[in-house]
Amino acid sequence: MIKFAVVAASVLASLGIKAFSKDEKGKSVLTSEQKKKLTDKFGDKFVSTFEADLAEEQEKDEVYGNAQLALEQERLKANEAQLTQELAEARSKLAAADAAEAELKKKLQNKEAEVAAMAEKPVNGEGAATKVEGEGGEMKKKFKADMALAYNQHYAAAFAGKASADYALGNNTDVSELTTEFGKYIRDEKLDIIHRLLIQTDSTQYMSTIVTNKTEIQASSDVITSVLQAFVPKWTPKGKATFTPLTIKNYKCKINVDIVPSDIMESVLGYLYDENLTPADMPIVKYILYQLVFPKLDEEREYALATGVFKAPLSTVKDGDNGGEAQNALQGYISTLCAEKIATSTAVNFMDNTTAITKDNVITKVQDFCKMFTPVYKKRDMPIYADPELIDLYKSAMRAKYPQVVLTDDMVIKIEDKNAHFVAVEGMRNTGCMFSTPDGNWKHLMSQDPQNIKLFMQSENYTVKVFGEYWEGTGFWVADAIFAYVSSAQVDKYKTAAGITTGGAGA
Repeated sequence: MIKFAVVAASVLASLGIKAFSKDEKGKSVLTSEQKKKLTDKFGDKFVSTFEADLAEEQEKDEVYGNAQLALEQERLKANEAQLTQELAEARSKLAAADAAEAELKKKLQNKEAEVAAMAEKPVNGEGAATKVEGEGGEMKKKFKADMALAYNQHYAAAFAGKASADYALGNNTDVSELTTEFGKYIRDEKLDIIHRLLIQTDSTQYMSTIVTNKTEIQASSDVITSVLQAFVPKWTPKGKATFTPLTIKNYKCKINVDIVPSDIMESVLGYLYDENLTPADMPIVKYILYQLVFPKLDEEREYALATGVFKAPLSTVKDGDNGGEAQNALQGYISTLCAEKIATSTAVNFMDNTTAITKDNVITKVQDFCKMFTPVYKKRDMPIYADPELIDLYKSAMRAKYPQVVLTDDMVIKIEDKNAHFVAVEGMRNTGCMFSTPDGNWKHLMSQDPQNIKLFMQSENYTVKVFGEYWEGTGFWVADAIFAYVSSAQVDKYKTAAGITTGGAGA
């Protein structure tokens, strides 16, 4: 069968036209003149058949076109629905990102306000701290590296891959210039440096900070624990409850670090690439502090604040002698609990430690620990600060006890049927200890005026020496509000470190 398209093409060629005429409905038709011409050439039957086929083909095209239009509309609707869903998801993600950014900004603002807020918090009638302010009031970041200095030019050239960086830096480093730039950096960035020195560790976030210029402090006000009594028509005030304050000492600590600038040049460049910073934005003094001094200080402070045992430096120490151990710089809070445990009398609520905690008894031990809470603390939020490994032991035991239940960390860390929950404290790792105390009883001491913290650098030949001096301490306000389990092994470690020879383990 010959296709209509072929016949239509022949007709158009015979008529000498490129397209058929259109009627008022826009459909192709033959004119009277064209019909006569085709009749003369092919006969009446051909013309009538061709007209019928032409109308039929156009009908088919219209039906097909309408079907295609309907399909296209459905496709567009589906695309619109998908795009609407994707738009909603994108807006949701954007809102979550905005919320996360707002939360980060809020945390940053809280941190910046934290030191200033300390100034408004009296320390038991002993006065308030001095507000932390920069030169001229508001503390703003404005430091830029001095690119006129030879060592800054060197690592800027090396960062840019220039040949001018190819020289031996060791004999070209003017360390006296480095100490000058260090001093400028300390002045301009003091608030951030104070935060890094005294606020940021794993455990201090759970403590209540007190700023004081005293070397030791102690709670001095009474606590009313009961006011209810049976009625009698007389004035019968109830006496204020007695409690046992603990002395918290403030220790003067220091930082001594030797730096050879030429030895760290490659590391500085690597840090610039990793952090996507330019030399002008990241001076070498910032690298020295934030990559060499502060990370080690944070680590050592965390463990010293927990298990440190203070030992006074010997009077025979000379310049150049090895410095004392970080663990001897101050007395840690776990060491304070160990000292209370071996004391002849104490008001701290201790759980018996004659039986070590194991996977087989850890759940029972934790439940027994919670039973020590006195009625006033039964309904309060009582975080149990603990050795992370002890918490892992508890998690493992709980999952073994309930194998048919999928327990998340958040579920298992909540103590069974108790208003208490575990908090892992890195400084307590390997101690096997745990303790609980209400918010505000665990204290962190720091210098009354943090702006007086000393941080400076001295030059000597091709070496620079970083010096830092500050005050810090930790402990507890009231003994009666502490509930603790100190392992006998940790008590023995404390005795050895403190040079105590009397009393047995877990005394």
